[in-house]
Amino acid sequence: MSYKADKKKAQDTFSPVEAGEYVVALVDFEKKRTSNDDPYIAAQFAIAKGKNKGRRVWENFLLEHPNDTTQEIAERKLQQLMFAAGVMELESKWAFKPLIGKKVRAIITVEKDKKYGDRNRIARFVVDLDKKGKKGKKGKKGKKSDEVPF
Repeated sequence: MSYKADKKKAQDTFSPVEAGEYVVALVDFEKKRTSNDDPYIAAQFAIAKGKNKGRRVWENFLLEHPNDTTQEIAERKLQQLMFAAGVMELESKWAFKPLIGKKVRAIITVEKDKKYGDRNRIARFVVDLDKKGKKGKKGKKGKKSDEVPF
């Protein structure tokens, strides 16, 4: 059986995508340890729409770290991801399984790195607290209202 050249398969899929807002979905995650033995989650997201559909973006969540700022950034990103996905509770901060497959909007940047080359980073997940974080009764035309209904 012959094997044919395929232009799409031959394209470089490891170069970074352009910076911007993308719809992504968590496709895999793994709990790992840094070289200093600090635990973290290595998460893999797939772009779900547009010309880069299927491309992967990796993000590390350093949820326990000796540097408080590093840990706060990771916890903020996890909170953003949870709100954006509509998942309000996890069994633990290491239990990402309920987030698998949830489509969310993410702001992706390109990080310049002389040692490893340019790569994508998720700067933040887009959270609309009016939709995910507030509860109100639906008013006319399906709009939410926090007004008392009398």
